[in-house]
Amino acid sequence: MKLWHLAPLALLLSQGTAFAKNYGMAGCGLGSLVVKTDDKVQILAATLNATGGNQTFGITSGTSNCLPADKAAALEQQQHYVRSNLENLRRDMVKGDGEYLKGYAEVLGCNAQSYGAFKSVAKSDEAQIFRAPGAIAVLEATKTSLRKSTELQNACSNLI
Repeated sequence: MKLWHLAPLALLLSQGTAFAKNYGMAGCGLGSLVVKTDDKVQILAATLNATGGNQTFGITSGTSNCLPADKAAALEQQQHYVRSNLENLRRDMVKGDGEYLKGYAEVLGCNAQSYGAFKSVAKSDEAQIFRAPGAIAVLEATKTSLRKSTELQNACSNLI
């Protein structure tokens, strides 16, 4: 069997992983709702995702565990920012202010009027935010803290 026959399968398995949020290699779509993250049956998830173009529809519409392209791009930007600035963010959170914390608020879509509330939550929840290791855990913990405030839920447009 020639390896170029596997190219469509590889493409199918990689599609949607940029939009991934807690699912396996097959990405979002119907397969992610049925199979979850068990790597042993990701081929089943990929097959379900390919059936009737439901993965493409999910990405376009933001359904079936998929994020629409604009939200996926915002999430990727947030992840990159936190990975690149993790220690500086922690230092600024402990201080309660700083350029990295201000940039973080901007990446999370928080408007300028909400920055005071943002830095207050960041400072008070710093220990909880950095409890789990890694940039993605810090990002998710930050969003969880911010969602507790109605003001910040409304003021920060990218708490996806």
